Amino acid sequence: MIPDKLQRTIRAVHGERGAKWLAEFPDTLTEIERRFAIRILAPYENLPYNVVLAAESKSGEEIVVKLSVPNKELRTEMHALRLHDGQGYVRLLDGDADLGVMLLEKVRPGRPLSGVQEEQAVEIFCGVLQKQKPINASPADFPTLADWGQGLQRIKPDAMPAERIAKAQRIHRRLNETTAVTTLLHGDLHHDNLLSAEDGWVAIDPKGVIGDPCYEPIPFLLNYLRDKEQLKKRIDRICAQTGLDKGRVTAWGFAHMVLSAWWHVEDGTDGYESALQKADYFEELLGGTTIWD
Repeated sequence: MIPDKLQRTIRAVHGERGAKWLAEFPDTLTEIERRFAIRILAPYENLPYNVVLAAESKSGEEIVVKLSVPNKELRTEMHALRLHDGQGYVRLLDGDADLGVMLLEKVRPGRPLSGVQEEQAVEIFCGVLQKQKPINASPADFPTLADWGQGLQRIKPDAMPAERIAKAQRIHRRLNETTAVTTLLHGDLHHDNLLSAEDGWVAIDPKGVIGDPCYEPIPFLLNYLRDKEQLKKRIDRICAQTGLDKGRVTAWGFAHMVLSAWWHVEDGTDGYESALQKADYFEELLGGTTIWD
């Protein structure tokens, strides 16, 4: 039921815990069906990190079951979904973080934003950002962007030039120091995490991170990206329509892509070279000097 590629990713990211979780997966499914009175139907395809299954409740309602190796990120995702309570986000019906399972409403029609033409997709994304309501959350419950930035301190010297590492560290620190207002961010709001619903667009798979609203567009900006020119157009349009600061958005993009490249190294996953190329794009758009450096 779990594709070989996903199994390799789970082992790479979670090590021995991942291997044990995979070995126990059939028993876990049996326990989930018994405990939540549901019937597992079939897996969704092409998922990079988690197992997602179609299922049916006892009453015949179609639902979605998301499973992963129990971890801190799963807990923050569940907490974020509870706080949003179905407002612009998929609704969490039930779950157990210790078991690594979430039961979610099925979004209909559920077409991802990646299936929409570029100009319209950017327009829809801007609308999603404008409809987001600020949520005050506690750092005791969610990581902050500053917490994520600690990963920049772990980058090994042979991973990339020392000057680039230092620049990303300075920019990330400066952005956090100058953030006037923080809110609970989705943290991974890109094309494939936005699904069409009957009354608009619904976000799925939130990371749940506290920080600068200017960070929120970054995953969308770098997703399905052809070149620097397309990136510039996206930044210009999103910032013009939402009022987000273009300089801050671009600076967050550079720091994030350097950090993302390192995460690929740490997790043993593909994407390192692509992340560095996108870091180049953001850095070039920042220009030779920046107030964030």
